[in-house]
Amino acid sequence: MEKGFIAAAFFVLGITTGILVYYGAAGVRERRRKKRELQERRRFQRIEELQSGLMEEKREELAKIRHDFNNQLAAAYRLIEQGERDSARGLLDHMRDRISANREYQYCGNAIVDAVIIEKEAVCREWHIPLSLELEIYEEQNIEPAHLCSVFSNLLDNGIQAAKECAPKNRYLRVWASRKGDYLHVKAENPMPEGAQTFPEKEKRYGHVILREIASIYEGEFWTRQEEGVYTACISLLAVKEH
Repeated sequence: MEKGFIAAAFFVLGITTGILVYYGAAGVRERRRKKRELQERRRFQRIEELQSGLMEEKREELAKIRHDFNNQLAAAYRLIEQGERDSARGLLDHMRDRISANREYQYCGNAIVDAVIIEKEAVCREWHIPLSLELEIYEEQNIEPAHLCSVFSNLLDNGIQAAKECAPKNRYLRVWASRKGDYLHVKAENPMPEGAQTFPEKEKRYGHVILREIASIYEGEFWTRQEEGVYTACISLLAVKEH
């Protein structure tokens, strides 16, 4: 009788311990999820502030250009009348370049992505990482701006971190984005650090968790590949709502 009671007590204790461990682990996962969400919100707020500031700067510059345009145009006409066509052409080319450099979006047709790229390009310049971009992305109505911010921020952050660990002559980061059918596909490539077999860094694992979560929200997928010293990360997101 006593043995049976002791066995039952241990059984109940084991179940109780298992429940506590389960809910303890669930609590840890929930805290980590909330921490990730908070960090992503802060990241998005920083990008929004940067994008707002950049747009204001460009508007001010365009206002200056509009103010100067008539004077510059009159000067060009005078140069043409005086037979100084090369000088006139140079003046007009300068005006064209000023206008082109201050268009609202510098890299693509999406304001948030543009701001992310501007921020990360500055880091690439600092670390002498050649950045190659082919972006065909606009205001994707079915994708939350905060999610687009997270996608590009995480992909570029991971690529920059890996490139920084490579010899300067081997550094690069390439990013593509385009719509195929109803899906937006974003791909990033960067070199693998010498001797590295995988990328176990905390930042990369953390970034992958976020990218997989976002891919699942938009019925897409996230995958990576390591091949011949090149690390590739790609995410697809449903960009068109069903009609």
